[in-house]
Amino acid sequence: MPYFTAAAFRGFGDDEGSFYGVFGTLFAALDAQEQHASLAAGKESFKMAPSLGDSGAAWEPVRAFYAHWALFATLKTFAWADEYNLAEASNRKVRRLMEEENKKLRRAEAREFNDAVRQLIQFVRKRDKRWVKHQAEQAGLDKAKAAAAERKRAA
Repeated sequence: MPYFTAAAFRGFGDDEGSFYGVFGTLFAALDAQEQHASLAAGKESFKMAPSLGDSGAAWEPVRAFYAHWALFATLKTFAWADEYNLAEASNRKVRRLMEEENKKLRRAEAREFNDAVRQLIQFVRKRDKRWVKHQAEQAGLDKAKAAAAERKRAA
């Protein structure tokens, strides 16, 4: 996949070819595909995913973005993965066997797609300067709390 490399973006600015521009556009497109799949499946409502934002985004929208995509599960049917045309079945038993095989293939494709999106979000999160900064801040706070607790126990 072309997005699993640092060559997919140029820098961490807010322009179109930057980290936030490239991956923001990619995740917006994925969300639009999921919305289309939701509507095609007859669901009445669809909750849009939070956007990636820009380099100056506050922590809460960043956290919401990564929380949403870390739990991603596609709504796509993956009907194109079907191997058998059920109209060609000679009898009901054969049709049911064909349906089972098609379901297995669809599930496998969906699992592969979900895994790819989750790997992509891990790739992006690991390189997101906002995420890295927050993790460093949290580690510093945790270290300070541990030191304060240790001093309290010693006293």
